[in-house]
Amino acid sequence: MSSIDAALGALGHEGPELLAARRDVVDWGRARVRAARNRGGVVGGVGVVVTARGRAELRPVEHALAGPGEITVELLESAISPGTERAQWLRLPNAQPDFPYLPGYSGAGRVIAAGAGVSGIGEGDLVAVARVPHASVATVPAAYATPVPDGVELAEAALVYLAIISGYGVRRAGIAAGDALCVVGAGPIGALAQRLAALAQPGHVTVVAASGRREASARLGGADRFLTTADDVDAVEAGIVIEATGDPGALATAVAAARPGAMVVLLGSPRGTTPGELLVAARRKGLRLVGAHISALSKEAKRDGGDPFQELAHLFLDGLARGAISAADLAGEALDAREAQLAYRRLARGAIEGGHFDWTLVPAGERVRRRALVGVPPLRRSPEASAPAAPAERRVAGTRSLRFSLVGCGDVGLHNARAIAAATGAELVASYDPVEALAAAVSERVGGEVAAELDEALDPDRVDAVFLCVPHDLHTPLVEQAAAAGLHAVVEKPLAVDLAAAERAAEAAAGAGVALSVCFPYRHEPAMAAARELVAAGALGEPHGVTVAFHADKPESYWVGGFSGRSPSGWRGSLERAGGGVLIMNLTHYVDFVRHVAGLEPVRVSAATRTEPGAEVEDGVAITVEFAGGALGSVSGSASTRGAPPSRFELWGEVGSLRLEPEPAVYTESAAAGVAPGRWCALPEDDGVDPRRVFVERFAAAVLRGEPPEAGAADGLAVQAFVDAAYRSARDGIPVDVATYASSHGPVRAR
Repeated sequence: MSSIDAALGALGHEGPELLAARRDVVDWGRARVRAARNRGGVVGGVGVVVTARGRAELRPVEHALAGPGEITVELLESAISPGTERAQWLRLPNAQPDFPYLPGYSGAGRVIAAGAGVSGIGEGDLVAVARVPHASVATVPAAYATPVPDGVELAEAALVYLAIISGYGVRRAGIAAGDALCVVGAGPIGALAQRLAALAQPGHVTVVAASGRREASARLGGADRFLTTADDVDAVEAGIVIEATGDPGALATAVAAARPGAMVVLLGSPRGTTPGELLVAARRKGLRLVGAHISALSKEAKRDGGDPFQELAHLFLDGLARGAISAADLAGEALDAREAQLAYRRLARGAIEGGHFDWTLVPAGERVRRRALVGVPPLRRSPEASAPAAPAERRVAGTRSLRFSLVGCGDVGLHNARAIAAATGAELVASYDPVEALAAAVSERVGGEVAAELDEALDPDRVDAVFLCVPHDLHTPLVEQAAAAGLHAVVEKPLAVDLAAAERAAEAAAGAGVALSVCFPYRHEPAMAAARELVAAGALGEPHGVTVAFHADKPESYWVGGFSGRSPSGWRGSLERAGGGVLIMNLTHYVDFVRHVAGLEPVRVSAATRTEPGAEVEDGVAITVEFAGGALGSVSGSASTRGAPPSRFELWGEVGSLRLEPEPAVYTESAAAGVAPGRWCALPEDDGVDPRRVFVERFAAAVLRGEPPEAGAADGLAVQAFVDAAYRSARDGIPVDVATYASSHGPVRAR
């Protein structure tokens, strides 16, 4: 092991990360050695680095500023070569560079420094640059660069090295006016070969491709005929065939399309082994097979003198400038280099036919910056990034407060009383509980009066809204009573004991014109709020799945008095009063999270429950969920997990994943979400703000403005429908459609 590897290993680097970090250190050292030799400075930026199979990321690159015969270029565009870069990403034969490697080899940008002896190119000039990787800055021999003529788009000029490769094949073909030409392959290399060949004014031009997707591009380049490999290519009988795919299978097409005695030019590197029978067929037809790999052009230059690279670059760029060649369609879509891994995934599955990294999408401060000549190499691991916090909850003082009464003063009632008392725009006026001592304790600790009777707590002359913290079976009767009195109502989750009761509660509130909300306060935890913002910004892309695994170890005393024992009661263990166990009591929060954070609506569930012998409500449940749009989910919970390991709550999609529990974090391949792509970024956690207080404030503000509450009756009904459908599925042993589930099925109880 080298001393560099040992030092990096001691700092926690391992595997592909160690290899990439070593490259960073070596790059850092080389840049300074060259800078010292040139008596110049160092410039840094970022570049796309493939560090392992399926892993591309943006990492720092450093270069010595231009020395004699060199230029330093701020790359603004770099062209993707779909064939080569896809082959490298998939690790196809003859396309397996060692990790880590910098993909790409063609770009365009602005000269920021020119060394001694450079003529014809100066600082500020726009140039097309061959043999540069996908990076924001590079120092290269001036001979690699060609001035970009006025009026030529940089995204098209960035194709210069692909045009040199294609142009060399055309040169090797020696096309004369009137020659019958066939180009096999319609990707950027094939298309450029076809368009450069058109400058020689060939006769009939045929393009053959694997499918018809690129026919429009071939026609734009002047093709007289477009065929697919499924067509009869034997009738083409071209005198010159350019095979531009590198696929040995395409060589069979090229041989078939050639007339006897024709020339077949093989562009680029083969991506596999050429079958021997193809060579036999080529000999039988008397074909002349000519290789045109770009490495041979360097040998040709040394042998014959001159600069054929510049000649071919000028041919392409001048053709663009005078409109003889078009390449806008070949430049393809502009891609953000921070999303390189996403780009290569798309390229691998054929979703990108042409594209370029637009480096102006990367923040300017990261693209090009001067570096100190002396200092410490980048040995330490990069610190974990953090996702930006969600917008802070605003506390706006209004001209009046929403007057609350609290009905039910047990464990959760006390928590909600404190939230009301602390909330801006809310006031706790009265508390009621059949056990008067519990109401008195709330009054003493939090404030407000003790209501001796329920009617006092529901007096519309004294209060505007009631917060119900009572057993599940009392939710609907009390909502109906509050609505009849003209009071708004907040119900501690769930909305009711079952869906039928939940619908009655919603109807009562709607009929009276009052607001009804379900207390889902954990929506307002910092991680949940940030996650919702990230999903909206595209951090996941299309959602694909959900995993929830809730664990609790509820003691036996819980079932007769809750966690604190302040309010002895056996309702939690009663099927009739509670409606169920861990699903309705705990997992309802997670069902709401999935809907609120990801916008996923469950449409079909398959469930199984576990109930202790002698118990009425389940202590374990496992549910498979199908969501609208095709996402799948696994939701499970247990109230008797010994040791209660951390719960898990994860969401994932086509471009990213969210982990909400434990240790909230986000991973995304999209730069649109505002977090560093390609690495796990921590989400904001507990900020000391009581989410119940935020819930009360937002409910009060909505009601006082005459607007519906955020967690309204519809949210409560959606969660209740999920719960009832899951219980029915567990009872009957069949999948149940949530969307079509109706209260006409009758109450469903867990077994």
